[in-house]
Amino acid sequence: MQTDSPVDPEPEVRKIVYGFPGTAARLNFVQNDGSYDGYEISLVKALDERLEQYEFELYLAGEFSALTPGLDAGKFNMVGSNITWKQERADNYLYSEVSYFGSPYVIGVQPDNTEINSLEDLAGRHVLTVTGTATAIFLEGYNEENPDGQILIDYIDASAQEIISQVVTGRYDACIQNKSDFAIANEEHGYDLKMIEIPDVERISLPNGYFLFAKGETELQQAVDAVLREMKADGSLSELCLQYFTMDLVPIED
Repeated sequence: MQTDSPVDPEPEVRKIVYGFPGTAARLNFVQNDGSYDGYEISLVKALDERLEQYEFELYLAGEFSALTPGLDAGKFNMVGSNITWKQERADNYLYSEVSYFGSPYVIGVQPDNTEINSLEDLAGRHVLTVTGTATAIFLEGYNEENPDGQILIDYIDASAQEIISQVVTGRYDACIQNKSDFAIANEEHGYDLKMIEIPDVERISLPNGYFLFAKGETELQQAVDAVLREMKADGSLSELCLQYFTMDLVPIED
């Protein structure tokens, strides 16, 4: 008696919820029609195409500060928004081993400002930042180490471009943002701020950005890292970056 051969079941596709703030120019943002775009958004779509075992769902978190709580609550499997390496994050989450973006931090002040030429010159000045970011953590630590030279930190949930505009209008003395943010501000809005280098900028954070995963997502992390390495090797990651930036900001070293 002839029997039908067993049919191998289709491999199960796992849904991965990717959280992002939607407030980072060129990286992740919401277009006028409500759709999502940006270098990171396009990169996640590339991951979705290359990793057949996963289906990536984009989830607008609205704020950078909502990303890690979303991982904690099991709302997200993976998040991103140029997340730099910090030990306290590494203690609680998984970083991708491969970085897909790199841009060092600098101080931005009005072009005619001759009083601020260094980090120390920010003492007693109002500096705008976003809660929980690498800049905020750095400024808070700086104030702890320099009680007699406190920087006045003002917090806001806003995009880098909105923060830069506050310095342009003179409402705030300075901000600390990535070089790429200032380049975008100049290209898109004509904002022309003076950029001041920060010695040992690694004190703020290593300039490279990574994806962040919930603890226990080792298999997903390794799969994403494998694709990032492939895209670096075949040049497609740089090509993707150049669609959103006027320079290749893909780090050479992982």
